[in-house]
Amino acid sequence: MGTIPIFARDFKYTYEGQTLTYTVINEAQKTVETKAGSYTEGKYGQVSFTHGNEISGREYWYLKIPPTVKDGDIEYTVTKIGVCSFVGQKTLATIEIPNTIHIIDEYAFALCDHLRFVVIPNSVRKISYCAFYNCDDMQYAIVGNSVVLIEEDAFKGCVNLVKSAYPDNLQNPFSNNGGLRYRSSRLSRSPAARLRARGISPCGDPC
Repeated sequence: MGTIPIFARDFKYTYEGQTLTYTVINEAQKTVETKAGSYTEGKYGQVSFTHGNEISGREYWYLKIPPTVKDGDIEYTVTKIGVCSFVGQKTLATIEIPNTIHIIDEYAFALCDHLRFVVIPNSVRKISYCAFYNCDDMQYAIVGNSVVLIEEDAFKGCVNLVKSAYPDNLQNPFSNNGGLRYRSSRLSRSPAARLRARGISPCGDPC
């Protein structure tokens, strides 16, 4: 058998009033990622970015990525947040990541200055280099127990964390070296459910 081809085909999909662009990862498996942007490193170490998606609409401060999307009558599962997909979205305060995502790629949410709250669901296996770089307003960050790799500087510059947690099979990924180190083998509930049980809502405000 030959190798299954990978199709770099984009399409737009509107979910709860918000339109994002998606790129097909594998047509046979019906998987997509949120469209990637790009970054370039200059001669003297400076980095410039282009985002793949832009948050717009009435609730431009809130991003809810759907678990599945459609292109016409064909349904795809969203399994990845692309490189630089939402980099530099200055108005974004809250994101909701579905339990279908396996990878959060490089610089996916970097420089989202007002991003306050993120829960990494128990489907995610990898958080890539600088994924949340310099989200300096971030106050809540909970990493699910399925994550097996957090690359260097994934949370670099997230210096104002109030509540954070990560599984005990990983090194502390947070810039301030804080955070609750929980036993990953005993996490039966989702990270979001654990927060709700402690009186914290997934929007980052007290319940």
